[in-house]
Amino acid sequence: MVRLKFQGMRPIDSVTLGPAEGFRVAGNFLRELPSGSVLGRYERHQWHVRDKHFARYDCIDPCRVHFEDADGVRSPLLGPFQRMHVADGTMYTDEALFAKFVDETVLWHSYELETYWPVLIVQS
Repeated sequence: MVRLKFQGMRPIDSVTLGPAEGFRVAGNFLRELPSGSVLGRYERHQWHVRDKHFARYDCIDPCRVHFEDADGVRSPLLGPFQRMHVADGTMYTDEALFAKFVDETVLWHSYELETYWPVLIVQS
């Protein structure tokens, strides 16, 4: 199970999502797995979660990551990572640059795989 923490300026403004089997980021939407419920929306370089706005979120549990294309074909499973965070559309794993969400194409650029993907999955 994994949890995502959206850190606010004050602790009371923070939001933690999960625990869940995973999270799916496709287009501008963050969904919980396996239900597919929309939990957040990315707009103007900020995540909108529970009527609050955040520039960053952290996975607060060890996680693995993979990408999927429009047909559901998966990349190799990457990780495990002890730390992962996304700030302004850029993902870092264990403090290394990992992927970037490209607003113009609505695709994730995987630096490790040197490929572009419409879907990012974070799981335990």
